[in-house]
Amino acid sequence: MIAWSIGPPAAYASPARPSPSGAGSRDGTAAVEHMLAVLEALDSAGAARARGSLPRLDSTFGIGLALFLAMAAHGVREWLGRDIAAKLEFLDGGALLDEADAALAAHLLQDVDGRTWRVLHVPLGGAEGKRTLICASLVSDGLQTRNMVVFQVTLRTLGPVQLSVAAGGRELAVVLEMAATLPPDLADELQESFSAALLDSGLAGTLEIGHLGGAWLDLCGRPRVDTAV
Repeated sequence: MIAWSIGPPAAYASPARPSPSGAGSRDGTAAVEHMLAVLEALDSAGAARARGSLPRLDSTFGIGLALFLAMAAHGVREWLGRDIAAKLEFLDGGALLDEADAALAAHLLQDVDGRTWRVLHVPLGGAEGKRTLICASLVSDGLQTRNMVVFQVTLRTLGPVQLSVAAGGRELAVVLEMAATLPPDLADELQESFSAALLDSGLAGTLEIGHLGGAWLDLCGRPRVDTAV
């Protein structure tokens, strides 16, 4: 496991950063935080359990994100559990729950550089709490041969970070870009971990680590709603 214990980076010209206000009232982080703040007053233990199930930026990230997205797909009532959801339902007739459901639904589309992305704002737990992870998947135009997913987050120590994954068959092309410069030994460790993970899963692929530049996708612009969802 890699320990991300890097000091603050040198000054840099920051690109547009993921922001909880980027998607207005449709931002999952803002809606979930509002709901959990209200729940805190009603059931502090229930609020703590809910916060504990949010994805964390540590070794549990992959499984944590997958579980959260799976639970959120069935609605926040299923995520919170019936007893806790009933308390919020009684408070305002379910308005807070409905707001969070709408914000976490993958129905926002963002046009960037001539391509369309389906965007979801995911709240993070743990030390990175009240921060947003932006997940975006490229909407197929019928011409591309690979699926593509982009993750963006702004970290306290590394600044903006963008992870792009293009998948075709059993081959992955992964690009990790950030404002800070990783020490060579840490970059080597990432490459080794990536190669080992590919070997264990029977996949092939490459990992490119670089500095953020013009490749940063502005996924915080004004989205539009996918009425087909």
